Amino acid sequence: MKQQDFEFFGPYVPGLITIVLPLVVLGLSYACNAQGCVQLSPWSPLPGFPPGQSIYTSEAMLAVTGWFGLVLLLHLLLPGQPAHGVQLPNKQRLNYKLNGALPCLG
Repeated sequence: MKQQDFEFFGPYVPGLITIVLPLVVLGLSYACNAQGCVQLSPWSPLPGFPPGQSIYTSEAMLAVTGWFGLVLLLHLLLPGQPAHGVQLPNKQRLNYKLNGALPCLG
C-alpha cells in the first residue's frame, strides 16, 4: 500500500494548533497584563489575572461566533475557483471552492 503524503503534516498539526493556540493566548494574558509582565527571573511572581476579570464572557463568545458565521456565509455566497483534492483510498476526489481571500475582504 502506498504511503499517503499529507500537506501541512496532515490532520495532526492543525489539530495541535487548535488546542495549543488558545492555551498560549490564555498563558500570555496571565503572564503579561495591565498589572505588569513576567520578568526573566526565576524569583519574579506571575502577575495573574486582574481581580474581577473573567476568562469567559458572553460578549466575546458572541463576537467569535458571529465572526465565524460571517466568514462561513461569505464562503458559501462568494464565487470561487473549483479545485480537486488528493485522491482518496476509494479513488474519488473531493471538490473544493477556492475563495479564501474573498471572505476576508468582503
